[in-house]
Amino acid sequence: MPNPNSDSSTPYSQPINHLLLQTGATCPSNMEHQECGNPCADTCSNQDRSKLCEEHCTDGCFCPNGTVFDDITQKGCVQLNDCPCYYKGKVYKVGESYSRPCQNCTCEQGRWSCTQLDCPGTCSLAGGSHISTFDGETYTFHGECSYVLAAVRDTHNCYTYIL
Repeated sequence: MPNPNSDSSTPYSQPINHLLLQTGATCPSNMEHQECGNPCADTCSNQDRSKLCEEHCTDGCFCPNGTVFDDITQKGCVQLNDCPCYYKGKVYKVGESYSRPCQNCTCEQGRWSCTQLDCPGTCSLAGGSHISTFDGETYTFHGECSYVLAAVRDTHNCYTYIL
């Protein structure tokens, strides 16, 4: 199952293009000029980018301390609490959620917080060697032994075997 929190393949997750200031130029949005800013600034979709940076500081436009660049909606610098999320081509605001089979995910500070749900599943054995597992995978297995197809553990850590 893919992890929605790792969906960093947004079209917006490219490095910030820091604008080098020329005489009379101003910074866009709510960015501010710094003579020695971190060239690997954190963004909504890459909140730990600055921790991995080995580059030296550079002159340019950067987000004020305590904010990150919203590289998802391109709305400038925002508080981390206001970062949106991105999943499968759609932008989600903080507090919005989506559901998939067996999982609900809510956008929190630019990251997905997902809850696993109880999910029905079936497994089967057909023809003695064709197996379908709970996660939908199928296998063909030939063997001469006894195998457990499924087991249920109760509250006393005892197993009931289902063959």
